[in-house]
Amino acid sequence: MKCPSCNTELSDGALFCPKCGVSVREPQPHHTTDYNDNVRVVYTPEPQQSSSNGALYGIVGFLVAAVIGLGIWMFVRSTGDEQPPQAQVAQTTQQTATTSSQAQQKTAQPVAAPAPAPQRTYTIQGQHRMRGSISQYPITMEIYVSGTQVSGTYYYHSQGSSNRMTVDGYINGTYMVLEEYAPSGLNTGYFHGDFNGYSYSGQFTNYQKQSNLSFRLTEI
Repeated sequence: MKCPSCNTELSDGALFCPKCGVSVREPQPHHTTDYNDNVRVVYTPEPQQSSSNGALYGIVGFLVAAVIGLGIWMFVRSTGDEQPPQAQVAQTTQQTATTSSQAQQKTAQPVAAPAPAPQRTYTIQGQHRMRGSISQYPITMEIYVSGTQVSGTYYYHSQGSSNRMTVDGYINGTYMVLEEYAPSGLNTGYFHGDFNGYSYSGQFTNYQKQSNLSFRLTEI
């Protein structure tokens, strides 16, 4: 390929001559548009939205407006029912003071002491049922005091209540003496000691064994 101006040999694809600077770009073909009277241009208008869509949009808009209006009405009503902040603070303070006062009243109230159990009164006169032991031997004694005279029975637990010994004696103030008689009627010993209507304690003297044993009996 050569330059059309200076006939300089050019490389393939060159756009300008390196020697004279003339453009060697091939001219682009010129396109022409032929007009044809027989061609008709048809205009197609865009489809319009149906009236049903418009009605639907109208209903939706009405519902949205109704919901907004209802929300505004409920907000205004609830705001009107609420107490002012000052009233709420005063009411809360009053409730706190009332609760504190009630707590103080409960704390200040003295705790009632439990009622003492009724005490049993004991008198020397009358019927007495006592239980205890002569030394290590458990016994149960039942006596009746009338004035200065005392009578009754007792039995050893090891021998059973059917095998009873008889006692008979007197009391002078709180000092009581009871003679012991076996079922055969033999006088086998005697009790002597203090009796206060509740307990009887002292010494038991056994005639046959010639021994003295401590005893203590308590009302049951």
